[in-house]
Amino acid sequence: DTAREEAELQRQMMESFLNAAKQAQQAGDTAKAQEMKKKAQQAKRQAQKASQQAEKSQQQAEELGAKLEALGREAAQSASVIRAMKTAFGEEAAEQAETAQALIQYGLGPGEQKTMPPEKRMELAEILRGSGKLRKVSELAGRMKAMAAKKRRNRTHQPPTEVVDVEMGADLSRILPSELAQLRCPSTRMDFLRRFSEGQLMQRKLEGKETEGKGPIIACVDSSGSMAENMGGHSREEWSKALCLALFDIARKQRRAFAAILFGSASQIVSFEFPKPKRAKPQDVLDMVTRFLSGGTNFERPLQEALNLLQRSAFKKGDVIFITDGQCSVSNDFLERFQKVKTEKEFHVIGVLIGSDASDGTLSLFSDRLATVVQGSDDEAVNIVLEL
Repeated sequence: DTAREEAELQRQMMESFLNAAKQAQQAGDTAKAQEMKKKAQQAKRQAQKASQQAEKSQQQAEELGAKLEALGREAAQSASVIRAMKTAFGEEAAEQAETAQALIQYGLGPGEQKTMPPEKRMELAEILRGSGKLRKVSELAGRMKAMAAKKRRNRTHQPPTEVVDVEMGADLSRILPSELAQLRCPSTRMDFLRRFSEGQLMQRKLEGKETEGKGPIIACVDSSGSMAENMGGHSREEWSKALCLALFDIARKQRRAFAAILFGSASQIVSFEFPKPKRAKPQDVLDMVTRFLSGGTNFERPLQEALNLLQRSAFKKGDVIFITDGQCSVSNDFLERFQKVKTEKEFHVIGVLIGSDASDGTLSLFSDRLATVVQGSDDEAVNIVLEL
């Protein structure tokens, strides 16, 4: 623990200052003795502060561990309840429970359900029960979001740690080892204390990149005929819509604008815009997931639509997620114009290929990063969600 180490170091410095004060008093240097006593009091206060911080950090860690453990128990209990219902009441009761879970995936949690008329809520539940596609998409999206949540809990946020230079100061957590060694040597201890009080000890200069606030998400989702092909028990469309739904959920929880652009051929394009996803109507979210255009594939139309959205205030400083399973030509003129605007607006495009046989030839021309969702694995998709 850094806080505990600093507390111990401050206690050692306090003792050193007190010894220095005693020596100065014996030598008749009253002013020096008073100065050393003052430094000793400061070190004592710093030691107490560091100890309190260490205790607070330990308490927070224990509380967080308890919360995570409780969440784990709740998840296990939820699964147990569904299994128990299947045993005690049969498939019909279990289906009701699974439908309730699916409603949550589409943004209709307990709070939203209370504000929706009962007949409308029952209508949506019937739609979910009668649509195998919606159930499969919610299952995949739930798995993606669960994996993303687990990875977020495992992340630790660290302060800047890159050493870029050596500077003068008195930050004990950054003091060079060669300087700290002088504190332990009686012949150099007084010089160390003097330079510490003057802020003239050599220490590491650290820097780190500040992360910008998270902006809107624009998902371009291939809805052409080839997306109906099966891939590991789910169609490519179901995989793409699950990723789209997971991204929508991230935007909703983080209060970020979200838009989905479904595309097929040049004349087939449908946009769903959610400037404030928390206010999205569940019917619109269901429509976004169930809409399938079929037909051919055109990349230029959805990319232009994404550029149009980025011009609007609600979607400025957003990033584009381009989800597709195949190859499509893009003219050099369009590509040149697109790249120019991308540089000017400083947005990124993340390309997601659905299927191990998908070609990234064209996608790589306008994407800053590529990821692939292959049969039986959605780890790459989860990584994309996490990085947004």
